[in-house]
Amino acid sequence: MKYFIFILLFSTSLSFPIEISTPVGGFIHDKIFTLDIKDAPYLMKITFNGIPVIAKAQGSFTREMLASRGYNSIVVADYKNLQSSDHISFYADVPPTSLKIFLFWDTDNTDLDLHVKEPDGTECYYGHKDTPLGGRLDVDVTTGYGPEVYTMEYPNPGIYEILIHYYGGQELTEATVVAIMNEGTSKEKRTTFTMMLTKQDTTIYVGKVELK
Repeated sequence: MKYFIFILLFSTSLSFPIEISTPVGGFIHDKIFTLDIKDAPYLMKITFNGIPVIAKAQGSFTREMLASRGYNSIVVADYKNLQSSDHISFYADVPPTSLKIFLFWDTDNTDLDLHVKEPDGTECYYGHKDTPLGGRLDVDVTTGYGPEVYTMEYPNPGIYEILIHYYGGQELTEATVVAIMNEGTSKEKRTTFTMMLTKQDTTIYVGKVELK
C-alpha cells in the first residue's frame, strides 16, 4: 500500500501548467490579436467565446484571432483529462459584425481554405480578401487547425454561400464551420456545419446562411 501511495503522489507532481502569455486581458482596440500559449506538454483544447476553435495542438502555440465587440473569453485546457487549464478575458472596442464565419479543423499540417459567395456573386477567399460589399477574409491559416475567419461588417441582406477548398494535408480531416449572424445583439443566431473531408484538391459546398 505504501508503494502504491508513493507512485500516486509522484505521478500527480508531474503536472505542468498551461499558460496564455498573450493577450494579457484588460482592454484592446485591435480587431485582430495574437493568441500565444507558452510551452505546454499536453494536447490542448482551445475555446474562444464558446467555440472550440482549436481541437488539438501540442507545445508552444501562436495564432492570429479575431476579437468580438465587447466581452471575449479564451479557455485553454488539457485535452486528455482537463487537469491543467488557463483562462483569460478581455473587452474589445472593435466594430460589430453582421456576419462572422469561422472555419476550423482537427488536423495539423493541413490547409483548408474558406470561401464565401456573397449576395452579389462576389467570392471572398485568400486570393480576394476584400469585397465591394464589405466582406473580408480576416484570418487565413495554411498550417493546420484554423480558424480562418470571414466577416461582413455591414448588414447587406441576402444569401451567403459557404465553401471549403481542401488544398492538401491529412487524408481524413473533420471540418467545422460556425456562422454567427448579428453577433452580440438580440437577433444573434448561430449555425454550425460539420463534415468529413477525404479528397485533397477539391472544393466542397458547405451550406448557406441568410442575412435579413
